[in-house]
Amino acid sequence: MRRRSNIWKRLLRLVRFSPTLTIISRTHTNVLVIRGRPNNITRKRYAIFPITQRQRKAWQELRGISKKAFLRTVLVICVVGVAALAIFYTLASRDYYQRHQPTLLKIPPRFLYPIAEDRSGRITNPLGVFVAGGRLYIAADGRVVITSREGRVEWSLKLADKTKNNAGLSPRAVILDRFGRIYVSAGPKKNRIFVYDANGDFKYFFPRQITPVDGTNSSRLRKVINPVGLNYADGLIYVTDVGDQTVKTFSLGGDLKRKIGGPGVAPAEFQYPHATVRAGDGRIYVADSNNSRVQVFNKKGKYLSLLKPPEKEKFSLPRGLAIDRLGRIHVVDALKSRVYVFSPDHRFLFTYGSGQKNEGNLAYPNSIFIDRDTGLIFIADRLNNRVAVWAQK
Repeated sequence: MRRRSNIWKRLLRLVRFSPTLTIISRTHTNVLVIRGRPNNITRKRYAIFPITQRQRKAWQELRGISKKAFLRTVLVICVVGVAALAIFYTLASRDYYQRHQPTLLKIPPRFLYPIAEDRSGRITNPLGVFVAGGRLYIAADGRVVITSREGRVEWSLKLADKTKNNAGLSPRAVILDRFGRIYVSAGPKKNRIFVYDANGDFKYFFPRQITPVDGTNSSRLRKVINPVGLNYADGLIYVTDVGDQTVKTFSLGGDLKRKIGGPGVAPAEFQYPHATVRAGDGRIYVADSNNSRVQVFNKKGKYLSLLKPPEKEKFSLPRGLAIDRLGRIHVVDALKSRVYVFSPDHRFLFTYGSGQKNEGNLAYPNSIFIDRDTGLIFIADRLNNRVAVWAQK
């Protein structure tokens, strides 16, 4: 027994200090055949070591430790490799962004062409623009004009409900949902959101109103009192309601999901909220027109900050909002007749739309929409009675 124990100790020493040791086979439960370099222990290339019942357990533990050590080493190498790749990618991306930042962010768009006429003549007093399915929807006096991106008129939608009465109705904003339904906010007579199908047939008011038992139409029972701005993002419809100075979020079924704001000048309060836009990270921007500011909220409606232009370039009457493919925020200021542009981290970049050498000068622009497919910028140029089309360089 002592001789076998000595042999087992030599085997352990051989396993620990001989890097060329390999196991050939275990001929049966009590014999282990190994191969290694000739050394002072084995004296020959092949050796047979008997294994007792007690040593068999030790050998199994020894083999288990070897496998665990191997797997642990492989795992460490993989983790270190992945971490190194992640660090390299982060540094490379940051370096690319820093080197190309002036090119990507600081170059203003260029004016392309105006869209100023439909089949009945000039487009007058355009207030809202929206692009979907390659078509441009223009909210103008008493109707919505539908054209191609290039301005080729296809048809127009007369603003009326089932009574076909459109007296005193003027569209303020227009959007489409993922089902192709057309939503138009209109006033000042009815102050409602009209919903039409893709063929232009009136379907219902959005959201569906609560009808009192006595048949009156009290604004206190209506979910939307005086809608102005509309925005559609991620299956939700955002409505700016100047009736109670709030921004309301609805499902497509008309359920009120969230309401932020109220009348006032403090943070998260509004005076004539005119437009909203939702960023990819969920942040919500609100053009608080009569407070001359743009407020920023998180996706849960909590106030975060303001967009701050330079001291000499303060907002006067911000109306329209849009976000381009680079994440830049475009703010249309009606009184300044220009568009302010901010980086995704809210740094002021430049303005465009005023002081142009060509016909790109804006006059009291009211809203803006950016086509994410083409990068084209469409601006409702109100006093010029047209839609001004710009291109990102």
